[in-house]
Amino acid sequence: MSFVRLWFACRGEAGIVNWPAAGGVGDQAAWLVDAFNILAGVDAQMREERPGG
Repeated sequence: MSFVRLWFACRGEAGIVNWPAAGGVGDQAAWLVDAFNILAGVDAQMREERPGG
């Protein structure tokens, strides 16, 4: 599974709803949280730039 698929599978309406490791955000590896935030930023930017909003 690619990392982008993992990020997509963990997403929900209110952000990340299912973390890959047990526990909450404080129990995740720092690089994982950073990478998820980067992907969320890219996703938001792409949605803004998409014709029709």
